[in-house]
Amino acid sequence: MKIHFIVLILITLAGCSDIPDQRLALNTELESKLSKLQTVRLVRNPNIFSIECRWFEPGTDIGYYLLSGDGKLTDDYAMWKCANELKYLPCPSMTIESDKSEAIISVNSGDKSQYSKEQVQRCATAAIKHAPTEMTATSDDVANRDSWN
Repeated sequence: MKIHFIVLILITLAGCSDIPDQRLALNTELESKLSKLQTVRLVRNPNIFSIECRWFEPGTDIGYYLLSGDGKLTDDYAMWKCANELKYLPCPSMTIESDKSEAIISVNSGDKSQYSKEQVQRCATAAIKHAPTEMTATSDDVANRDSWN
């Protein structure tokens, strides 16, 4: 029983998806942007304590953030932002990588029964379009500390 419970927890934490990786042809503008960034990550329902990244509307509790490049939210600075522009799009968590004139979309969590191929592609396009391109403090502590310099 204990082992079964631990396995379920690990599967939940790792994130699962039966959605296969997809290739998406990009227009010149999006191709150029993704080529510079190399990677864009869209994270749904982030476990970060920022009211700007969450929406509390009747029947919803949705939030997203975007992270560009190879930065992490555990760094002092990263190319990240709350993805308010995606507020009304139902999107899975995904990683989008540049491959010449195409994007490779890897869904990190979500199933075929939840998202259509078109939804995933729409979300990836919106994520690239709105992906951050400037470094930003990843916490109020860092921003406050650096404001004194």
